[in-house]
Amino acid sequence: MKVLIGGPIQHAFPHGQSAGALREVIDRVAGVVSDARGDVFSAHRTEEFGESATEFSPEDVTERDFNWMQRCDVFVPILPSNRTDSIMRTDGTHVELGWASALGKPIVVLTDSGVVHHGSHLLRGLHTIATVSFLDIDDVMVKPQTLLEMLDDVHSAPTRP
Repeated sequence: MKVLIGGPIQHAFPHGQSAGALREVIDRVAGVVSDARGDVFSAHRTEEFGESATEFSPEDVTERDFNWMQRCDVFVPILPSNRTDSIMRTDGTHVELGWASALGKPIVVLTDSGVVHHGSHLLRGLHTIATVSFLDIDDVMVKPQTLLEMLDDVHSAPTRP
């Protein structure tokens, strides 16, 4: 299975600064998928969590990420909360959510409990046009098998056109 992991970079790792908890989640998710013999596409890893982001042009990032989206079986965006109990700003991830839904890719959103209720109408209503599931970040960190089970479920389910 090929999994594209998305999530904030610019606003989470400005100038390569470490956002420890988010980095831990991304590393854990990527490791769990890899250990299950899955392929992982991750801008976080490719750009060294923002440290080498300036080496990539906007065109490079757009083409690379869209190519990954076309190749992946499941999109896993990580949408953590910020200090105000809303979703951390992540413009690119929301573009990727649009790509995933337009391409009919199943989406498994990892987020903090209850935060999606503070998300935009388009995020909260995405399930009406796309195959979208939500998992709590803390649950996945404690029991990563939950993510693998969900990935298997959405990957084997019929997708929307």
